[in-house]
Amino acid sequence: MITIRDLNHDRDGKPTLREIDLTLQSGGVTALIGSNGAGKSTLLSLIARLIPLQQGQIMVDDLQIGVCANDVLARRLAILPQASDAA
Repeated sequence: MITIRDLNHDRDGKPTLREIDLTLQSGGVTALIGSNGAGKSTLLSLIARLIPLQQGQIMVDDLQIGVCANDVLARRLAILPQASDAA
């Protein structure tokens, strides 16, 4: 389960995510939909720790990602980035 509480994030001084509270259950399928610039990629990047968390809390199962060791988190969370070019 991924739990997000009180998440706020700014990019280049502009708010991109505000007051996000979200729970994603284990074993399910979740789709993030929205227009360009809505913050979908930012949210996923924060969960994967690709960009630093500015404010709020993100938990993967019982692990707080802001303080969890990389090797411990890697046993619970994997990412597959989207390739922007075809070979």
